[in-house]
Amino acid sequence: MISAADHQTRANHLMHCSIEIMKALIRDLPIPMLVLTTTLLLPAICFGEDETPPQGELIAPAFRAERHFEAGATYLRDLPDQTRIIIERNDGTRFSLALEGGVLQTQLPPASLAEEKKVFVSPLGFRVFVNPDPKKPGVIVESPSGGTTRFVATFRHLEGRESDGGYWSTTIKEPVLRLSDGTRIDVLENRSVWEVYTLAGERYRLPLDEGSWTALPTVPSPPLIPDIFSTFVAGDGDDWRRPLQEDHMVFAWNWYPHGLSIEQAIEAVRKGPRRLDLNLHFNGLDRAQQAPEMAAYVLGRRLCLAGGDRVTFVRPGEDPITVFLLPSEAEPDFISPPKSKRIRLPNINIRER
Repeated sequence: MISAADHQTRANHLMHCSIEIMKALIRDLPIPMLVLTTTLLLPAICFGEDETPPQGELIAPAFRAERHFEAGATYLRDLPDQTRIIIERNDGTRFSLALEGGVLQTQLPPASLAEEKKVFVSPLGFRVFVNPDPKKPGVIVESPSGGTTRFVATFRHLEGRESDGGYWSTTIKEPVLRLSDGTRIDVLENRSVWEVYTLAGERYRLPLDEGSWTALPTVPSPPLIPDIFSTFVAGDGDDWRRPLQEDHMVFAWNWYPHGLSIEQAIEAVRKGPRRLDLNLHFNGLDRAQQAPEMAAYVLGRRLCLAGGDRVTFVRPGEDPITVFLLPSEAEPDFISPPKSKRIRLPNINIRER
């Protein structure tokens, strides 16, 4: 396998060869022969006869989506027991799935309170706390990657002020926010009280006038009641989106803690709008792709991953294979939250449809 350093060396050599060949051939060959000769010689000179970068076979447009989907599904089915799949989101959260008997399992750590109960820490590391700066009142939601959003409550609005400069607001009386680890946040009592529920049923309450969290009795089941008007965190942890067609974070975690079988993961995205998302991405790939990459997109759609997230397959006794998901139509559909009418918003380039 050629290393990244070797690729760079060969790229530099390619540029040098191109210049020298063009100098020599321009003097002696007519234009048509010049083009043909250059096309044939450059790969052999720079990569060697047996090292030309491989390309998958061309696939007719009518068969692309099915071929790519089945390649990914077959790779997932063929994973042996003891395989680990590591999921890393762009917001800094990370968890590992272990494959046993064809079923993926994980155990999220418990939530906790820190800094004298002033900070709630979600299972995968989001922090929620009252902003200690009196000049900028509000509640801070901070992702493990460092992205922050300051939520400011007024009489009729809950306004989100993102650290990348975005502003949005909602007039919903009791807004629901969802974190990427499945934690649900309810903003209650005229936006004066925040309550959180984790997938393990842990509950905590934050009265804003007190500034400290209090643990509440646990609930017997996870807070996975769909709410299409919820807002979920995305990107590097300070981008918020409204789901379309279904509550994506509920779908992403509706198998926890019982486990997600490989067949269930595949069948859940084989038909309907979820398959349409995958097809829109797969149809743009005109050649056969590496099976792990296709598997990452199939599993990623089941877990509602997005561009910038990473999926790593660790098969027993083999080197890990990491796939970086690119921003694409394979992401779940979303819209932006309503723009704040009191503050002029900058243009934020995110996909909407």
